Amino acid sequence: MSDPQSLAPFSFDVAGNEASQSVPGDAPLDGLTRVTETASLDRIRRSIEAVGEAAYHWVVETDQIFWSSNVVEVLGCEPDAVKSGRAYANLLDTDNFTSRYDTVMRAQTSDDGGGVPFQIEYLFRPDGRTGRRAVWLEDNGKWFGGKNGRPAEVFGTVRRIDERHKRDQHLSFLGNCDPLTGMMNRGRMAEALGEAMSVAEREHRSCALVLAAINNLSVVNEAYGFEVADEVIVAMGRRLRQIVRTGDAIARYSGSKFGIILNSCSDDELMVAAERFLGARAKASSKPNAAPSGRCCLSARSSCRAMRPTRKPQWRARKRL
Repeated sequence: MSDPQSLAPFSFDVAGNEASQSVPGDAPLDGLTRVTETASLDRIRRSIEAVGEAAYHWVVETDQIFWSSNVVEVLGCEPDAVKSGRAYANLLDTDNFTSRYDTVMRAQTSDDGGGVPFQIEYLFRPDGRTGRRAVWLEDNGKWFGGKNGRPAEVFGTVRRIDERHKRDQHLSFLGNCDPLTGMMNRGRMAEALGEAMSVAEREHRSCALVLAAINNLSVVNEAYGFEVADEVIVAMGRRLRQIVRTGDAIARYSGSKFGIILNSCSDDELMVAAERFLGARAKASSKPNAAPSGRCCLSARSSCRAMRPTRKPQWRARKRL
């Protein structure tokens, strides 16, 4: 635990000058010492600016935030707009999962003397929550507790990570979705099916899996080429999306197959759904595309499996699929 008034790692005022620190009992610094410390602080400042980070010091009791001089370049707003914790929070996107305030003030741990580190990411809006500009920030810091161990001061840096966040989102998308249709891929569908089966078992309901396949996609490939075949897959997927019930899930199971997970589905409802999915073939066939005739005639089939938790051996077998 640390006394807020005695903590003095390094801090900046909003103009980029070294913040004056006056600790009772300290001997006056001679000129050489002051020059040395000023040069050291300047090296630290230049290093932080070189990597595109802005440093901050948040005093929790007064809610005041001191920033390094490059805050405008990093955050895209004037220092006065982020001079307090409350003002800073008002520029965070409302859909963020976390914030600096929540991470620090709602921490379940206390400071035992060495501080409590954190690293979070969030969307920051320099022009306010209704503004169009938005930047992704990584916030690395450490908070120090007062005499009661609770947060008193926070030291840290923020940097923009727009490109990295975009790459991470793209990799996450590729890991869960089919890039051609935007639907769940087979791996994510298996997870979703497991989740649906767990819910059905817990609530004593049934669920079902329908596989809808385009039979003659290879013929389309040979006759018109892969681009037209891709158009057919996209058109079929779009049509299936339009007719699935709210709450059901759809995925691209393989090259020419789609998987549809139906929740709370009786045998009669399952057969009706299968016929409805086959009907999507006619709509997809009539969509104009790059084929010479402007349309492709598709052949489709569907297979259905109803799964009920009361049939234990069959239920376990379905879980292994």
